[in-house]
Amino acid sequence: MSFCKALVNHPLRLVSLCKGFSSIGSFSHIQKDWDEYYQPETWLTSFETGERLGIFKLDNRVFSCSPRLDILQRVVIWQLAKKRAGTAKVKTRGEVRGGGRKPWPQKGHGQARQGSIRAPHWKGGGVVHGPRGNADYSYTLPKKVKALGLCTALSVKYTQNDLMVVDDLTVNNNNTKNLLRILDIHGLKSVLLVDGGDYVNMSIAMSGGNIPHVDLLPSTGLNVVSILSRDKLVLTLGAVRMIENRLCNLLY
Repeated sequence: MSFCKALVNHPLRLVSLCKGFSSIGSFSHIQKDWDEYYQPETWLTSFETGERLGIFKLDNRVFSCSPRLDILQRVVIWQLAKKRAGTAKVKTRGEVRGGGRKPWPQKGHGQARQGSIRAPHWKGGGVVHGPRGNADYSYTLPKKVKALGLCTALSVKYTQNDLMVVDDLTVNNNNTKNLLRILDIHGLKSVLLVDGGDYVNMSIAMSGGNIPHVDLLPSTGLNVVSILSRDKLVLTLGAVRMIENRLCNLLY
């Protein structure tokens, strides 16, 4: 758990650690042989009552892939770079107030010649080569790298027993108190709730939009940083199938 949070909060500190995992790709033949007969499973749970409804089988290509921490780190840095606003801005000597006249004559005073008290080497002067408020820190990342990073994050949650599959995310009366009662039944304090489709269910959106440490996302908006930012991950049946189809189509 602490590793996932450290990866989001301090991704650059894990560069040297992740470089050591880049050699894991040489054991891909072992992982391929293991995937042929290993089938990850989890309990299908009722979201309303917490009752176990049966055993649900997951796709081994998505929920039990190799632990490519180097790929995970690349995707986290890419996401955090895209979130940067790039609006930091400083004033040049032409934008700082004052400094319109020459402070003293060019010659005859025994001092170095100066043209303005707002020159960069003066206290209170302008800044040279500073940020101008239009920086763009985003860059492109291959689709397969992003998909593999998402598979790695899902596999980490499954391996740590932090993944839960529920039937749906319906809450009675769209009431926040009812949702808090349901979360208490499952023992969920910090959780990401993922619903199937392009939009979150209106019932869960109205009841869980103002609860701290509870995030809501549709399956199409699932990303690595959101998964690693919360302790638990809750997926609906529809979300699992949509995620599996999308990632398998990209990777295989």
